Amino acid sequence: VFRGSLEDAQNRKLDTYLARAQVKPGQKLLDVGFGWGGLSLRAATKYGCRVTGITLSVEQKALAEKRVKSAGVEHLVTFEVCDYRTFCRRKENLGKFDRIVSCEMIEAVGHKHLGEFFWAVEQVLAQDGILVMGAITTPEQRYETYIKSTDFINTIIFPGSCCPSLHALVDAAYKNSCLTLEHIDNIGLHYAETL
Repeated sequence: VFRGSLEDAQNRKLDTYLARAQVKPGQKLLDVGFGWGGLSLRAATKYGCRVTGITLSVEQKALAEKRVKSAGVEHLVTFEVCDYRTFCRRKENLGKFDRIVSCEMIEAVGHKHLGEFFWAVEQVLAQDGILVMGAITTPEQRYETYIKSTDFINTIIFPGSCCPSLHALVDAAYKNSCLTLEHIDNIGLHYAETL
């Protein structure tokens, strides 16, 4: 059931991510692949989190910083252009973050690097921390064929991407980190209608 504006729907989505992460005021949150900064802004303005966002996009960083300044939360949010693998290997970041959120960034990691992603995230997550991530997934029965082929999504929508299967994600996490799966939300097929 769709209700409200697109902005309302986006805020519900961001609040769902942040509720799943059980964010609390003052916590340190890492936003991996922060896009245009929406989740970082929401975490800072609504929940009072201290947010660090990392991306590979200079353009996204520039616009996100303008949005942060406009919202008056520069004291709570910082963005950096940095590969997550480099960021997570810095000694000053080890165990630093209470919460990590990654919203539909894993598709850019690629099948061969899924394990490295989970290993890297675990390095910067506090001992009692929580990782929440969103992913566009591929059904298990098609995955082996999918990773050897091209389709509409990985050529037109997200060039070079890989939408992993749930098993590929869980297997990579379990083999390369101590992270465990606690909860899954399947937002369903309605996402395809937005493309």
